[in-house]
Parts: sequence; C-alpha cells; structure tokens
Amino acid sequence: MHDWEETIRRKLMGLPLSRSRRENLTLELANHLEDLYAELVASGIPEPEASAQCLEQLNDVPQIAAVAKRSEIWGDAMNQRSRTLWLPGLITLTLASVSLMVMQLFTFSRPRVHSVDGGAVAVGFAWLVSLLPCGALGAYLSRRAGGSRWSSIIASLFPSLTMLVVLCIALAVGLFVERNTYIVHHPRELGLGLLVWIIVPAAALLLGALPILWKMNNTTPHIA
Repeated sequence: MHDWEETIRRKLMGLPLSRSRRENLTLELANHLEDLYAELVASGIPEPEASAQCLEQLNDVPQIAAVAKRSEIWGDAMNQRSRTLWLPGLITLTLASVSLMVMQLFTFSRPRVHSVDGGAVAVGFAWLVSLLPCGALGAYLSRRAGGSRWSSIIASLFPSLTMLVVLCIALAVGLFVERNTYIVHHPRELGLGLLVWIIVPAAALLLGALPILWKMNNTTPHIA
C-alpha cells in the first residue's frame, strides 16, 4: 500500500497554507491518487508503472497549492466582509424596515403629510427617532466582528444607502425605459424626496452610530 498522504505532505511542506487547508488538500489529493492507482491497476497496467504515473501527478502539487492559497485568501476576505459589512448592514436594514412598518400601525407615529411649495411630503418623526438605535446596532455589530471604521459607518447607513440605490434604479427605469420626464421638469420634488427619505434618515442613523464610532477612536482598532 502506498502512503500517498505522507508523500503529499512532503510536497506541501514549506508552502504558505493554513494547517486546516493543508490537511484538507492532502486528503483530497491522496484520495484522488488512490482512486487513480486502483483504476490503472484494474486496467492491466503493472503496479510499478501505475505508481510512477501517480507520482507524476504530484509534480503539479505546488501549482495546485498556489491555487488553493489564492482561493483561501479570497474566501477569508469574503467571509470577513460578510461578517463586518453585509450581515450588520442587512440587520440594520431589516430593523429599520420593520420599525417603519410598525409605526404605520399607530396613529400617533404614522408619517405626517406636510405641504411644501404646493407639493406634499410625508415625514415620519417617530420613525426617525427609531433609527437611532438601528444605526448604533449596525455599527456595533460591524465593530464586534472586527470591522474597520468605514465598515461600521456603511453598516449603520445601510438603510439609506439601499434606498438611494433603489431610487437611482427607479429613476433610470423611468427616464430611459418608460420615457417619463416628470422628474426632469420637477427637480424640487426629487430634492425633497432625497432629503426626507435618504439624507435625514442617514443623519439619524449616523447620529445613533456616533457613540460606537467615538469608542473606536479611543480604543485599539481590530484588524479588519
């Protein structure tokens, strides 16, 4: 019986791989060589020649390990970004959305319609107040996961950033697909919409995140 695992370990020795990734790669390649050896012998190839062909496969191990290392680095980066940005941001967005939905259930907390220059704007003051803890939570979750200051800021502003993206897509569809030029001729309404539903909520979210961001300035930052 060939000790493929030991042979592969010697090939991988000195290569910049984490211990877990090295062991996983060793097992994968050893199983591959064991299957290949059995197929070659079953096809009538003498055992010494089958062994030689399997050993030739190991010439590619450094290249395979290099690819595995790049994959490992990319995977670690994606996992870190998910922990410090996407997950806290999505939690913040969900809480802000649920908060707005709950506010609609009670008369005193529903957005009030105000007349501005002949137009109407709905402003939800109670909802804006509820965004303070949402922003704080987003920044805290990002910080706790080891996120940078910018990751914490983006995570806390995720609801407003999402609204901005949705608005840009809606404007693009309206202008270039539906050929609707209403916004072009009424920029004031667009500006009011940006102010009430994006800029002001962003300010509330950021205000809630300020204590967390201030604490980051006064403590040793984690490695992002």
